[in-house]
Amino acid sequence: MVSSCVAFGCTNRAKQKPGITFHVFPKDKTLRDAWQRAVRRDGWEPKNAVVLCSEHFEANCFDRTGQTTRLRPGSISTIFPAFPAHLQKPAKRKREAPKCRTALSPVVSAEAAVQMPSEPSSPSKDWYRSKAEESAQEVLQLKKKVKTLQQSKRRLNKRCDASENLIKELKERKLLSEKGLEVFEATFSPEIQQLLVRAHEKTNKMYPPELRAFALTLHYYSAAAYEYVRSKFNNALPSQRTLREWYKSVNGDPGFTSEAFDFIKNLAKSQEKPLIAALMMDDMAIKKHVQLVGKKVVGYIDLGTGISDDSLPEATNVCVFMLVGMNMRLKIPLGYFFIESLSGSERAALTQSGFTTFPKKSTARTRAVGYEPS
Repeated sequence: MVSSCVAFGCTNRAKQKPGITFHVFPKDKTLRDAWQRAVRRDGWEPKNAVVLCSEHFEANCFDRTGQTTRLRPGSISTIFPAFPAHLQKPAKRKREAPKCRTALSPVVSAEAAVQMPSEPSSPSKDWYRSKAEESAQEVLQLKKKVKTLQQSKRRLNKRCDASENLIKELKERKLLSEKGLEVFEATFSPEIQQLLVRAHEKTNKMYPPELRAFALTLHYYSAAAYEYVRSKFNNALPSQRTLREWYKSVNGDPGFTSEAFDFIKNLAKSQEKPLIAALMMDDMAIKKHVQLVGKKVVGYIDLGTGISDDSLPEATNVCVFMLVGMNMRLKIPLGYFFIESLSGSERAALTQSGFTTFPKKSTARTRAVGYEPS
């Protein structure tokens, strides 16, 4: 099908005259509407195949640098010689300088002055104006985004500096062992610091699982370090009494088993004489192995916190607590923990947690602590 120009009164067809090029209506809606208004056909909608020939565009609208003649972006047809006289744009005349007059013309009041209608802007100016407004809006949004990112960067740098200073103070005060410092650096992330700030601002504190796991891990390695970090964050961390409740486990996971302590409490109440028992603790070597069990990764050190982070070392031992009766036949496991190695202070802190977990109103009495190194 031979393409023909859709302009009024134009008879140019493709392959009819050399040097004449035909151009399809643009896909951009704003520019396409400008072309449609320039053609001036009432009730007419351009289809995908309609074209305008090059005779309706000014010479500066073309890009002839390549082998194919192309229209420059934003070009709009303005030359339509076949239009009737009432549709033709009047030619602009150069205004002559006024002649010198001897008498001044009377001043015309503002009410009497006739305001000339402003010349309507061309479609090409409208298109460029809309593009400029879109660009300005996009630049404004990008500036807001850059400002937000800069604020986030400053807050993150501030948290990193605070974290480095806190680790340095813990080293200088010797509140944590080398292994404890290694685990503290791995778990004291910017997210944990943000949770600490939020926990301090809340009156009715509900500690998220991540913060609970961090508190239990830090307290396990050093109760003194835990109290120091707690004071640095305005007591945003829970008290040690709350931690003792968290150490209890009810589903067989690492930690102290609450069912065992409930059994001892009921047993002591049923006896006529006080129950005397020994708290035994022993380590057993296990094979290094990380495995996905259900939705939980098992194999890293676990002190009843439920942390399954690959930044933590893999467990090589399991520390088991058992209560053995001395004035009656009794042997019951109280809990276990996956560990790599324990220093004396860390083992003492864990044992102290076992002692304090016993119910205060129970008549049971622990008389000795036994530990058999493996």
